[in-house]
Amino acid sequence: MASSHSGLIALSARIGMQEERAFLGQSRAEAENTAMSIARAKLLDADPYQTAVKLEQAMTQLDMIYNLTARLSRLSLATYLR
Repeated sequence: MASSHSGLIALSARIGMQEERAFLGQSRAEAENTAMSIARAKLLDADPYQTAVKLEQAMTQLDMIYNLTARLSRLSLATYLR
């Protein structure tokens, strides 16, 4: 009876360890799911005003780079058309 009792205890211990591993895996998966949901919400929740401001800044920078390049290269429409 004592040997069957120790076998039962060992089996219970293994089951407990497996339940703990399953619980930890489930907790980790739920945490990742929550983090992904938050990241997706941030990506989809774009502020139209802020987006327009950033677009205008990018266009201004590109225009400035183009003008600077044209001046440095001494390019002009009149020279190009000749």
